[in-house]
Amino acid sequence: MVARPRLTHRLNEGMQVKLTHISAQAGYGKTTALSQWAKQGDALVAWMSLDARDNDYIQFWNGVTASIQELVPGFGEEICAFLEKGLGASRAYAVPSLLNDLDRLTNELAIVLDDYHFIESAMIHESLAYLLEHLPAHIHLYIASRNELAIPTARLMAKGECNLITMQDMRFLLDEGHVFFRNMTELGLTAAQVAELLHQTEGWISGLELAAISLRNSDNIAESIRQFNGRQHHISDYLLEEVFRHLTEDMRSFLIATSILSRMNASLCQAVTGRQDSERYLERLAQLNLFIIPLDDQRSWYRYHHLFSDFLQRMGARTDTNDWAQAHGNAACWLERNGLDEDAMEHYLAGHHYADAVRLIEKNLDALVQSESIAFIRWMKAIPESYFAEKPLVELFYITVLSGTGDHEAASLRIGQARARFQALKDKLSEPEWKQAMGNIYFFSAVDAFLKKGLGQNLRIL
Repeated sequence: MVARPRLTHRLNEGMQVKLTHISAQAGYGKTTALSQWAKQGDALVAWMSLDARDNDYIQFWNGVTASIQELVPGFGEEICAFLEKGLGASRAYAVPSLLNDLDRLTNELAIVLDDYHFIESAMIHESLAYLLEHLPAHIHLYIASRNELAIPTARLMAKGECNLITMQDMRFLLDEGHVFFRNMTELGLTAAQVAELLHQTEGWISGLELAAISLRNSDNIAESIRQFNGRQHHISDYLLEEVFRHLTEDMRSFLIATSILSRMNASLCQAVTGRQDSERYLERLAQLNLFIIPLDDQRSWYRYHHLFSDFLQRMGARTDTNDWAQAHGNAACWLERNGLDEDAMEHYLAGHHYADAVRLIEKNLDALVQSESIAFIRWMKAIPESYFAEKPLVELFYITVLSGTGDHEAASLRIGQARARFQALKDKLSEPEWKQAMGNIYFFSAVDAFLKKGLGQNLRIL
């Protein structure tokens, strides 16, 4: 790694304010800079790496609390209790409870939310804004994202409580570029060649990493640098293609097959690829620094750089769709066997293994009812109707969740469909099961009629 004292200084300044926002596109070293800073400093740093699944309000705040619990055992017992009660209680009491527990901490604490651009939930944005507004003076929030925050920061900026680190700040400067090529590669580039590459990439760190990998396979480095034109619009695609083309066929196949995984270990890779030597492949990728990021100190779990993963998946889209579906199915089976049901669900859906997806929902229905998981709606929308047409409990829970999240129009439509569907299922279901299902449907029908009547009266008043 390249030491970046100027960035460390900027990040240290965040311990004097409420919010530090590191805003830059993919490949500018946000995670690396934060990780270096966290390891070098004396402050307690709670870290949460985010992905699209964290758009669930309960999962998000459970994750934040868990990251603090790793540093402060016993922290947040009350907030965990509220989160277990479902969305209603969580929205009202979880964040205030978290603030109370944070206020009781005696040491300074930094909370890092990495890759926040994955969060699109307005509910989460609002709750995070509330947290920031009431954050105790000894607690500091660090958010790394590719885009502007969807939470108001103008008041914090006006009060001097926001430390903004931009893409301009994240770019490699000339001295950092020299250190990178001297210490991280064995290319023996001249100062002029390093300066030219920095100019062409505008200090984009992933661009420099890709350039270094590409140049390792060049017979004429000087000519390759001259042909590396910064005016090209799709420089990243060009470099990725150049890197990928020079890898062995076995390595390319391994990369494509495992690119479907949001995180991976050797055993999971073996399940997806069928390769008994998956651990050796992971070790080789780590040695090559080929856009693979360790997720733990033991280096057993990894993930690909998001940009590289996207590229690999585009390459994989050219392969046989049956192979792609089978890879997702293999991943899902391994994840389910190892108790990672939510991850398994994503792969069942991606591979169009809808029967297994419905089975997994039924298996976890009690837990889903307790958590009021918003992810459940996304899962159900992805499954063709025919796969859960004869699943009364799943159908009824879907209506419940739609109503609970305020999507009364969708709930109303499904109530009518469910009534007709379960009338036709009378001979296929046991009498108690059928009566319970129809009773619930009539209950939801009454609620739906009440809401529609109330809405109509309001419209007449207006």
